[in-house]
Amino acid sequence: MKWNRIAVLVITLVTAPQALAEDIFAGVTLGQVSTEESDTDNLGFVAGYSSSEGYGYEVFYLKTIEDDSASVSGFSGDISTDVWGIFGVYKSSGDIYFKGKFGYGVVSVDIDVDGGGKFEDSESDFAFGLTVGARLGPGDLELSYTMLPDLDDFDGTDVEADTDVIALNYLWYL
Repeated sequence: MKWNRIAVLVITLVTAPQALAEDIFAGVTLGQVSTEESDTDNLGFVAGYSSSEGYGYEVFYLKTIEDDSASVSGFSGDISTDVWGIFGVYKSSGDIYFKGKFGYGVVSVDIDVDGGGKFEDSESDFAFGLTVGARLGPGDLELSYTMLPDLDDFDGTDVEADTDVIALNYLWYL
């Protein structure tokens, strides 16, 4: 996990000077993180920049605000799923636009087992997504779909858990 944070820091420092000359944005995101076993409600932030040619980058973080009760490999409990990612982005022009993104994502899953005990695991790998957005007031309203790394192994147990995020974002340009 330490290397993930170092990579994000290096990429941010390299691209920050470019961002100062372009359209910088920041906003809030409300979404649902879905795996095969659970659907958690999450709240977070999104930030980045996009150039006049449509290219840019985006970072996001979503923290669980409502756990889901589920059963995984015979264990029942409350599941929370926190996610983050950094993406290269291409955004089409216009008041209604589309955005494609490809980059790196991390999924962290915690299970508080009924009757005590806790399991946690994370997965990181390439991720991608699609967004449709529209100008609304002083910013943009977006509906975003992101496919994050799959959880193939959870705390030593084989699982097949696709990880998807559907989120509603509101962005302000700074």
